[in-house]
Amino acid sequence: MLEGLVLESFTQMNQRRSEGKLPLLLLTTRRLEYVPAWLDRTAVTKLRLQPLPTGDIRRLVQTRLGVEALPEALARQVTEKAEGNPLFAEEIVSFLTERGMLRAVADKLDFDANAVAATLPANVQSLLTARVDRLAPQDRALLQAASVIGRRFDPELLAFAVGGTDIDAGLVVMQALDLVRLDGKSSDYAFKHALVRDALYLSLLSEARTALHAKIAEEIERRSGNRLSEVAEALAHHYSQTNQSDKAFIYLGMAGAKCLGIYSLDDAEKHFTAAAALLDRNSDCATDEIVVDFLSNYTLFLSLKANHTQIVEAVDNYMPRLRRLGDSRECILILHQYVFALIYLQRFRDAQEAQKPLSLMADRLADDKSEAYSLAGAIHVSTMIAPQPVGTFEALARRAQAAASATSDAYIQSWVLWVIAWEEVHRGRTEKARIVARDLLRIGERLNDPRPTSIALWVSGWIAILSDDYTEELKFGEECTKLALTPLDRLIGQGIKGIALVLLRNVDEGVAILADQRAECAALNFRYQLVGSDVVWGLSLVLRGQIAEGIRFINNAALARDYEGYRVAADWSRLFLCEVFLEIIAGKQKPPLSILLKNLPALLKVTLTAPSRIHAFVTHVLENPQLDPAGHHVGRAQMILGLLYKAKKKRPLALEHLTEARRIFSQFGQTPILARVDAALAELG
Repeated sequence: MLEGLVLESFTQMNQRRSEGKLPLLLLTTRRLEYVPAWLDRTAVTKLRLQPLPTGDIRRLVQTRLGVEALPEALARQVTEKAEGNPLFAEEIVSFLTERGMLRAVADKLDFDANAVAATLPANVQSLLTARVDRLAPQDRALLQAASVIGRRFDPELLAFAVGGTDIDAGLVVMQALDLVRLDGKSSDYAFKHALVRDALYLSLLSEARTALHAKIAEEIERRSGNRLSEVAEALAHHYSQTNQSDKAFIYLGMAGAKCLGIYSLDDAEKHFTAAAALLDRNSDCATDEIVVDFLSNYTLFLSLKANHTQIVEAVDNYMPRLRRLGDSRECILILHQYVFALIYLQRFRDAQEAQKPLSLMADRLADDKSEAYSLAGAIHVSTMIAPQPVGTFEALARRAQAAASATSDAYIQSWVLWVIAWEEVHRGRTEKARIVARDLLRIGERLNDPRPTSIALWVSGWIAILSDDYTEELKFGEECTKLALTPLDRLIGQGIKGIALVLLRNVDEGVAILADQRAECAALNFRYQLVGSDVVWGLSLVLRGQIAEGIRFINNAALARDYEGYRVAADWSRLFLCEVFLEIIAGKQKPPLSILLKNLPALLKVTLTAPSRIHAFVTHVLENPQLDPAGHHVGRAQMILGLLYKAKKKRPLALEHLTEARRIFSQFGQTPILARVDAALAELG
């Protein structure tokens, strides 16, 4: 099958990437409150660390104290208090030793059990705080300044922060107290544990803490010169703890853009969200130019997170600043995301209106990048509610591809191809869409970027749906989900996979996947993705015996698309409804008696009205000027008419429409939908 060529190309590409590479194991630990986004991926194995056994805690304490054996009472007190936490056990030993409560006498430990029990703090945080409070003032000030720098700190930066030139002696003392240690082979130091750093940081008065953050930030900024992006995260952190909101906003935006560039979306979200909140609190913290530069990255980030509502809210909120700034490439990028967000919120007419100033601005700027972004929006809007004649669309597509290719912008190169492919899918020109999918694969391979490959898999999945090749569709959905770098890619991959499973009659598994995907899309108000699975969700109701509910669901989906002006999607819904009707009046598989009795009124209504409704629906589809007369949608419509006339024993009409369907489908190679037509023709003799 031709669809298989895309998957084969994708597989070969992955094989070439992996040649000569060894398997890699990454072992990482985390606090329970931190939940990374990748935690539930199939390649991740979670190992829950159990508390350290009592015997190991005893040996740890013995080693720290350098004794052959522990008094039973002390061993019991330490193990009970530590509760299997090795850090707590070590800190208990340090705490008691510093207070002189443990004394070695003739290789044995002498201690007062009652005094130890009365002195030990209730938890490790309290214990660490007590240790910090006992430090000499100069040592405590040194470590407090270090705690402001972070868990790991450069001694030269620390010396600057405390205004001293000789801090080595103090750090040696802190090492001896087991509070800090040299960090590997570098000259940096690190706190023994994050809790040690937290205890010191929290012991600082807020005014002193703010002053240290400002001093450290200014020194990092001075040292970094023209390499500020390399330290953007550190500068964002430190300036965010000061009253210098202008610099905090700049570096939060820079750090977010840096993380976005490597698809580290969790970190990007942290920085972008903080920047947006700062701007909401203090709109004067940044100039219009800086705000627009931030929004160009922030809206792209929100798009990859499939958070289209927030894109619209952000752009609407700052539209006066965009207008004040006037024409700029950054405004083009923002308005591009705005148009697409409105489309994915099913606000097609609003998107059409928003596209107008975008197109005019791009015409005034007259550069390739602006034109590519503008044309991507224009083509996507036209796909939904303002279809162009095929010649006009093809001319726009050529212009958009030429403009995108003239840039070094991987995003717009991929996105232009996506909107072109999606328009081809809507027209039913699957062979042209398949060519675009291959171009996307080549871009992904050339740039070593999984996102164009993911988009190629979206396109290939929908081509497989049109061809009734649900096994191939399932493969594309699974590959897309596996490869997904962003929530947007994952949601689309899950939708394709769930649809395929339902159409393969693996209804329970498919419904479970679609239910989760649709719930997430509903929470995000990502309504366009719901449209993609509405028809199959209705079909799943039919397959589960809720025939009347399923028919009503699909019919309502068609009416909703009519109201929105999205005619191709409405006609797609009607074609699926025709297939349901055909299965009821001419299907070879009869449902169980209980299902028949439960749905008897609905079945009787379909039996009486199906022929006229199918004819009306198909006629409506065939009158849609956006559909290619030799495309898949028209071929399906002809097949449905042929199958209807076959069921009604009208052989000449059945042969006429099935033969026309075969003529259309045969140009796309041997596909399941062509096999279905051939089987019907064979039955007609």
